[in-house]
Amino acid sequence: MEYIELKRCNEFLLNLIFLEQKGKIKRNYRGDSLMNLCEKLNVNYLQENTDIDILKDRLFMVGDKSKRYYIDDNNFEIDDYQDIVFEKIIKYFRDSITNKNKNVITFFEQNRMLKDFFWNKNNKLKFIQIINEIPTYERLIIRDYYLTLLHQLAAINYKNKSHFNSTSKDYRIAEKFSKSNRNKENII
Repeated sequence: MEYIELKRCNEFLLNLIFLEQKGKIKRNYRGDSLMNLCEKLNVNYLQENTDIDILKDRLFMVGDKSKRYYIDDNNFEIDDYQDIVFEKIIKYFRDSITNKNKNVITFFEQNRMLKDFFWNKNNKLKFIQIINEIPTYERLIIRDYYLTLLHQLAAINYKNKSHFNSTSKDYRIAEKFSKSNRNKENII
């Protein structure tokens, strides 16, 4: 790293520490394995010789969620609140209801009204009509509420298109997601 890059990096880190101490920002952690990140960002994974510079560039310049935009041309944008978005939410919920994962089954057993509402095909038009009567800002909040649920359920058709990254305020939880216990393959 050149001197000017090192200086900028140090200034950035000092500003982060200052803002964290002032309570202006909170630290979040996300755990992943080196192999998984390389696969997501199309970097050749070699256990001893992975090109970390390319990985860092792609991770910080493009990000993990960028794949969402080239996986599916039909996916909606981050600020989209049109009918098609809510139609997809209904579809994602309907698909999730048939999921055999025990946690998903338990979720829908504990949220029977939600399950019944989205399972009933006659509610699609009703749902869209109700959403259209709500101001734009509130539509985005409602959209994000349902997308958050779908993200946490790892909904079948939404998982790889999710707008969200799972993070934690607890380093140890992120470490568990990295699937490698405190070694060089562990990325937080």
